[in-house]
Amino acid sequence: MRVLLESCFDHPSARRLYGAVALGLRLRGVEVDVVRCRRDEALAGYDFLVSHDLVDERTRGLPRRGCWGGLALSRPEGLEFLAAHGIAVMPWTRALDRAQVLELFDRWGAERLFLKRSGTRKGKGVWMFDRGHIAQVEWDPTADVFCPELDRGDGTVYKAEMFNGRILLEWRCLRRAPAEEFGGFASASGWLSAPRERFRLPADLRDALRRLSAALTARGVGYTSIDLMRRPDGALVAIEVNTAQVATWWSARYPQTLWRYAAAVAALVR
Repeated sequence: MRVLLESCFDHPSARRLYGAVALGLRLRGVEVDVVRCRRDEALAGYDFLVSHDLVDERTRGLPRRGCWGGLALSRPEGLEFLAAHGIAVMPWTRALDRAQVLELFDRWGAERLFLKRSGTRKGKGVWMFDRGHIAQVEWDPTADVFCPELDRGDGTVYKAEMFNGRILLEWRCLRRAPAEEFGGFASASGWLSAPRERFRLPADLRDALRRLSAALTARGVGYTSIDLMRRPDGALVAIEVNTAQVATWWSARYPQTLWRYAAAVAALVR
């Protein structure tokens, strides 16, 4: 059996994470190679590809037995997938024009709305705006979504990283409330630079996330993370699912992330 691991990032954390997976597989008698950028013409010589990067449909058919990698989902597709698999999600909708966006302020009783663009990462496609700045908002009505603030006084983001029905790490980002940081129209890029700490999610949510992860793996999705925030009543709801290029710089420092991911990959290729 031959497995190709693609770490995607040129960063020590990615090398550490995929080095641990390679070691775990080799100890189990599996032949493994680790690369940062795959060569598709070489994939026919491997039984499996496990990639941190986006993998298109043509490439998925090249390994002999299976492929798990990044899957491009639009914001609506990701939120609908979460809801269909039992995960509570934030209020959200698409909008055709600015008149419909304006109506959302009243529908949600919101002072500010978020625009979340598809195909973006690390907050670069997320914008917060108020009624007075709606003329500055540009979006794709088919792929981008709008949502309200969940709790005006709480900006903390909770995250779980997952693969093959297993939770690899849980943590939270202690971000200030958006209203404390941004004016009438501003990007959310850089929000996750706030302090982070380990955090254990509620047991029922952890069970639901394991089922979600198993469903994503069955669809051929690789290393995944989910972002959640609290509503004013304290309930955690998902704000997005990240199905490609999940950051490794913070989570790979924890040994349990390394051995859990290695064990999850080993169980899958077996």
